[in-house]
Amino acid sequence: MSRFARIAEKALDTLTVVLFSVMFATIIVQIVLRYVFNAPLVWTDEAASYLFVWVAFLGWAMATRKRVHIGISVIV
Repeated sequence: MSRFARIAEKALDTLTVVLFSVMFATIIVQIVLRYVFNAPLVWTDEAASYLFVWVAFLGWAMATRKRVHIGISVIV
């Protein structure tokens, strides 16, 4: 594997972990503010949705690169 590909793969892994962490923190903040302080933020639901989409697509790219997709055999 070339040096650039290794660096790009590491950056993709790091970006995915960071985005997932931000998404998780956003959801936790929304829960705490909504149910504890009764003062929800307006933008957190939409931000979590967009972050989820990014994490899903970046995770898909990571799984494709590492060839670790889940295979399901169906017998009908």
